[in-house]
Amino acid sequence: MGVWTIDLYETRAGRRPVQEFMDQLPPDARAKLARSFDLLERFGLTLTPPYLRKVGDHVWELRTTFGGIAYRILLFGMEGGRLVLSHATAKKSMKLKASDIRLTERRRREYIGERR
Repeated sequence: MGVWTIDLYETRAGRRPVQEFMDQLPPDARAKLARSFDLLERFGLTLTPPYLRKVGDHVWELRTTFGGIAYRILLFGMEGGRLVLSHATAKKSMKLKASDIRLTERRRREYIGERR
C-alpha cells in the first residue's frame, strides 16, 4: 500500500467543482461520499470495483450509491501518489456521460500545464 494524497481540482477562477457539489448534498449522502474518500486515500488507484473504475486513459471514477442515486467523482492520478478530484455528478442511471470524462481529461491537461 502506497501513500495517497487527495487534492481538489481548482479552476483558474478559484472554484472547486467537487467541493461545490459536496456542499449541495444532504448530510447523509455527504457522509457516505466522505467514507469513499477515506477508502480512496487508503488504497488509491489500487482500490477495486465497485468503488473505483478506470474510465479513460488517465481518468477514474469513484462510485458511491446512496438513496437510489449514483454519485460519481471523477479523478486523475499524478506522480507521487497525488489523486485530484476533478468533477462530480449524481444520476439515476449507472451510465457515465462521455462529456464528463472529456471534462476531466481537459482539467487534467490544464492541471499538468499549471504544474510545469
